Amino acid sequence: MGRQYDPSVIPDTGSFFPDAAYELEIEELAEELSSTNKAMTVGVLRSVGPELVGVPHFENFVLGSDADPNADDPNTLVASPGARALVRLLKKAGVELSNDLDDDCARSIGQHVIGVFTSYMEPNEKKGVPNQYAGQMRNRVQFFALGERELGATEAPAPAAPARRAAPVAARAAAPAPAPVRGRPAAPAPARPAAPAPARAAAPGRAAAPAPRPAAAPAARAAAAPKKEQMLACQLCPPEANQVPRSEFAAHVAAHEAEE
Repeated sequence: MGRQYDPSVIPDTGSFFPDAAYELEIEELAEELSSTNKAMTVGVLRSVGPELVGVPHFENFVLGSDADPNADDPNTLVASPGARALVRLLKKAGVELSNDLDDDCARSIGQHVIGVFTSYMEPNEKKGVPNQYAGQMRNRVQFFALGERELGATEAPAPAAPARRAAPVAARAAAPAPAPVRGRPAAPAPARPAAPAPARAAAPGRAAAPAPRPAAAPAARAAAAPKKEQMLACQLCPPEANQVPRSEFAAHVAAHEAEE
C-alpha cells in the first residue's frame, strides 16, 4: 500500500496565489544576492487563511543598484523600489523602525500582515532582452495592516462607477430651459429703443404703434444753416474782388455794361 493522502486539501497552485487578499505570517527576511549580484532581502510569508493555508509566498526586495550593488550608500536605499516595499512591509507588520535594517527585519518575524495579490503574465521581452520566463504567471502583492482590507477574493473597482456619479451633474448642466406656460405666448426679448426715452409698451392684442419721431428733429432741421451760395468770378473786376454770388451775377454784369 502506498502513501495515503487527501488530494482535496493539497493546493495545486504551488506558490502562485490567485487574486485575493490573504493573511500572511512573516516567516523569514534573509539577506541574499540577486541574479545580478545586488544586495537583496528575500521574504518568506506563509498564508494563514482564508485560503491556501500553509502555502508560502516568496518576495524579493532588491536593495542594491548598478552603481552601488551592496547598497552601502544610504541614498541608494532611498532610491530603491525594493527598499521602499520592504519598509512598507515592516510598517504594516507593526514593527517600530530603527536605524538598523537587519534588526528591524529580525523583529518582524512572526508578525502578520494582509497581502492583496494580483496576477500577471511574464512578457516575451524585458528591456529589449528575451525573457526566459515568458508566458509564466506571476504575482504582485501589496501589503496592508490587519483590518485595513477584507480577506478573500478581491474585485477591481468598476470602471463605470465614476461616470455614474458624474452623470447627474452632466444632466443638470445640459437640462433645457423650462417650456412656456401653455396658452400664454412667450414674451419676445425687448427691442432696444431708438430714442433715449423708452417707448410705451403696446396694449395686449393691439399692434404696437410706431415710435414717435423725436421732437427735437424738426427744430434741428430748421436751425440748420443754409447752404452757401455758389460764387462766380467776374472777369471785369479786379482779382481781389471778383467773386459774385450766382443769384446776383446777371445784375452785376449788367451794371458793368451800363457803365460802358
